[in-house]
Amino acid sequence: FRYTAVLGDSELAVFKQQLERYRAMGFSDYKIKVSGNLNRDKEKLEAVLATGISPNRIRLDANNLWKQSTEAIQHLKQLNETFHAVEEPIAASDYTGMSDIARSSNVRIVLDESFSRLEHFENLQPLPGSWILNLRVSKMGGLLRSLAIVDRARDARVPVIVGAQVGETSLLTRAALTIASQSRGLLVGQEGA
Repeated sequence: FRYTAVLGDSELAVFKQQLERYRAMGFSDYKIKVSGNLNRDKEKLEAVLATGISPNRIRLDANNLWKQSTEAIQHLKQLNETFHAVEEPIAASDYTGMSDIARSSNVRIVLDESFSRLEHFENLQPLPGSWILNLRVSKMGGLLRSLAIVDRARDARVPVIVGAQVGETSLLTRAALTIASQSRGLLVGQEGA
């Protein structure tokens, strides 16, 4: 598996220093926290792309930044689609708006806050190839519930990221290794403590 390096919304100089440290450690997958400031977001994305990282190894994390799908679509299109997915671009559980973003921007949508239990698979039907699930053991309610979601994701052919809570202990990261192991063939990213 590949661990994902998470790059926060720091000033560009700090962002580049952190990027260089991650590159020196051999990271090739990146999640970039976006701010909504187009110039700032472009600079961060361009800095990562300048290192030779494939756009297919870059995803953005918007943390429910935009109020409307149209705002998100406009911002993402101005970034020239040089990434493969965006996490939670608008309000959690606005599946209609996120479907619009996926269709209009030609990127996958990572569901984090919007997906925490098996029943949420019902919301993925309109665009089955547009979703990636961010599974976090603590958010899913434990190891067994997480494994049940992996099984259903496999049946539905929905890729997964094994995520991590900010500041989680190594115990949760260790439990997440079990989820990652069971996610072979679906796993597109992994985070950890």
